[in-house]
Amino acid sequence: MIKWHSKQNRHSGRKSLTLYLAGITIIAVLLMLLNLPYTQAYFSKYKKSDSLTMLVIGADSITITGPEAIDLPSSSTEGGDEEGIALLAVDTAWAVYQAEVLDQFGRPLPDEAVIWDILDGPHTGISLSRNGELSITPEAAPGIYTIVAISASDKNVMAFFEIELVAPETDENDEDPGDEPGEDPAPTDEDPAPGDDEPGD
Repeated sequence: MIKWHSKQNRHSGRKSLTLYLAGITIIAVLLMLLNLPYTQAYFSKYKKSDSLTMLVIGADSITITGPEAIDLPSSSTEGGDEEGIALLAVDTAWAVYQAEVLDQFGRPLPDEAVIWDILDGPHTGISLSRNGELSITPEAAPGIYTIVAISASDKNVMAFFEIELVAPETDENDEDPGDEPGEDPAPTDEDPAPGDDEPGD
């Protein structure tokens, strides 16, 4: 009886040791699974998606509005206001342009700033301020120019807007008031005065 109990105790001890080792093995396998690359990728996918969701909500496109054609000023130009184009002085014209930054859903981002520039600039007689105010002097050459608005938060987001500087119209040569159509030319010394008889009468 005593030997039987001691043998039973040995079997119970081996069984407990086996269960203990099995538990450690299971824990080790679980730790290895957690460190596998696909497991890390699975969990990191959610972390990346959260960060990307925050980054994607930003500048996606820009819309520019303003005059498309501007008359070049001349020294005889007087102050005035016509279709958004005004004259600051006798020899300077200006126009204001506005840029609206939109996100990927087409919603405006009022807090987004833009950087203004003129493509292939600088150009003589043309300057564009940081607020989108375009000033033009008579030294500017007529032609097509391109205004650029770049998102301050993402330099890859930009918009282009073409404008045309139109040369001032020149007056045609004034005709002599006496030579206007429908009027007889003024008499000259070679023409006989009205009522004079021709020689031989």
